[in-house]
Amino acid sequence: MTTAVLSDVHGNLEALDAVLAEIASLDIERLLVCGDVVGYGANPTECLDRLLDRHPVMVAGNHDWAAVGKLPTESFSDDAAAAVLWTSSRLDEPHRQALRTLPLEYRDEILLAVHSSPCAPSEWSYLVEIDDVRRAIETSDRPLCFVGHSHVPFVYGRGEGQEVFDRRPGRYPLRPGWRYLVNVGSVGQPRDGDPRASFALLHGESKTVELVRTPYDIRAAQEKIHAAALPEFLAWRLRWGF
Repeated sequence: MTTAVLSDVHGNLEALDAVLAEIASLDIERLLVCGDVVGYGANPTECLDRLLDRHPVMVAGNHDWAAVGKLPTESFSDDAAAAVLWTSSRLDEPHRQALRTLPLEYRDEILLAVHSSPCAPSEWSYLVEIDDVRRAIETSDRPLCFVGHSHVPFVYGRGEGQEVFDRRPGRYPLRPGWRYLVNVGSVGQPRDGDPRASFALLHGESKTVELVRTPYDIRAAQEKIHAAALPEFLAWRLRWGF
């Protein structure tokens, strides 16, 4: 069984369609979304519809809840808050209901999925540096935890007195008895200097997790942000990957 794990689509339809096209050629049995389908980009409802049509497992991101009034935007940057306000004005009631009812966590026998951190999902803390990741993995009640939120992908694993921490695309073995925390990065707004869409694959048969990068039509996504009169910075950062 292969699970595709996406996060932080942020209304970027071009990036999402490129990722969905890539996973369509694979034997994907489950789609898991770690939050923030909306916010920043110009196609919030279209992105939400694309995903809901595929019946994914989804958890809430801070932008998802902010867009439906479940989370205040005082801690958001000015550009992020402006995008939340714009996004909220585009949502109809079915879309609002879909976002409003998203849970903070999903777990099964082996994995936990949250948007930000297993420490306290409702506090929306960022996991970027290894010390933060080490603390967070202690609070996960499953051997494998998937997160997003920081828009920076990585695989962290620990066991047998050893640890690995790697940000590079590629496959990583899931060793028996080890614990792992994987940030799948961002489909719609990467911030690690690589502008390509980022997501992950969990390969059940080979017991590996894979960080994947996919190119998409960045200019088209930028032009839509300009046309919607969203903050200019939100368009330019797509090209920078930061």
